Amino acid sequence: IFTWSWSENSNVIALRASNGTTSWRSRFALSTAYASSGPALANNLVYVADENGDVYALSALKGTKIWRSGTGAGTPSGLVVVPDYICVAGTNVGALRLDDGASAWSFPVDQGTVSGLAAADSTVFVPARNGKVYALHASNGREIWSSDADRITFVGGILYAATGERITALRAADGKPIWTFPYSDPYVQLVTEIAVYVS
Repeated sequence: IFTWSWSENSNVIALRASNGTTSWRSRFALSTAYASSGPALANNLVYVADENGDVYALSALKGTKIWRSGTGAGTPSGLVVVPDYICVAGTNVGALRLDDGASAWSFPVDQGTVSGLAAADSTVFVPARNGKVYALHASNGREIWSSDADRITFVGGILYAATGERITALRAADGKPIWTFPYSDPYVQLVTEIAVYVS
């Protein structure tokens, strides 16, 4: 179990799932930075971003720092791992290579992003403060499609996009609407095989 804390001296902590004892503890190199997004796990590495948009790759076994790299994304609203890359959303979206932290691409977002960053296979879904969701190629950051959305929930190849007036189910592959349900200021709380639960 990997967790991070703003108050515990910017620590990332690995707890043993069997008994809750500490396996390792890793403190951020900058005393002015704190863990802001993550953790995410891939390739036996734990990835976490600080308030500056820097990403740390830590050994999942020992917590030692493997690399640290800046994304230029600003204070992160989320991070997600896709094949070969880790993407961080903040004032813009930045992607780094998983193995060495080298910068891969950056995508500018008008007014910045909000929480809810999601991914499927080789596509990253980015909700933005301007009321849009962007679907980007994970390998190069190019825009595939965009649609209206204040908040998003991704389940099973479908993106549920909520705005102030409705919920729209979008096909993740091309952003085409499947159905729309009018509802004031909706929040998608849970999605199952048979129902979408909204409040």
